[in-house]
Amino acid sequence: MIVERLKRALPYAVVLAAGLYLFHVANQIEYFAPSGRIGPDAWPKIVISLLIAASVYGIVRALTRAGAQNPAAEALVEGPAEEPHPSPAEADKTYPGLLLLGVLATLAYVALVPTLGFFLATSTYLIAFMVIGRYRNWPVIFSTGILGALLMMFFFMRVVYISLPIGKEPFSAVTLFLMKVMGIK
Repeated sequence: MIVERLKRALPYAVVLAAGLYLFHVANQIEYFAPSGRIGPDAWPKIVISLLIAASVYGIVRALTRAGAQNPAAEALVEGPAEEPHPSPAEADKTYPGLLLLGVLATLAYVALVPTLGFFLATSTYLIAFMVIGRYRNWPVIFSTGILGALLMMFFFMRVVYISLPIGKEPFSAVTLFLMKVMGIK
């Protein structure tokens, strides 16, 4: 039983060891951020710290969680034993046309970002991708596309301090207006 728990904890221990090494490497980055801002040296440390915390949680959970001692209780937690199977016609359906449209939309996004700017290109891309994916709740599509692009723009430009493409005239006016509203300089 203890051997089984150790086997379950081993992958987490390997990731933990890698995380600790990467954190040591990230500590070697020398950058002095302006006052009131975090520098680019902070982001790897933050992400690696989350990786380390998740690994420690996984190890503790693997070592403290008992195996399948009560199959009936695990069935309640895991869900029903048999999931309904799709009909053979549904299982064999593929959508290569939709896949191709998704690839083309991604290529168009990459090509249009310098012209349209990050916000307009990203919101259009998110909306197009949901439509290509055959989602049809239009209020959700448009609100997700617009709010998603705004949140990403805010996060990248205001929190992480990454410069994003503003686009060419007349599209840059939209980006510059949004930057002004968000207090991005």
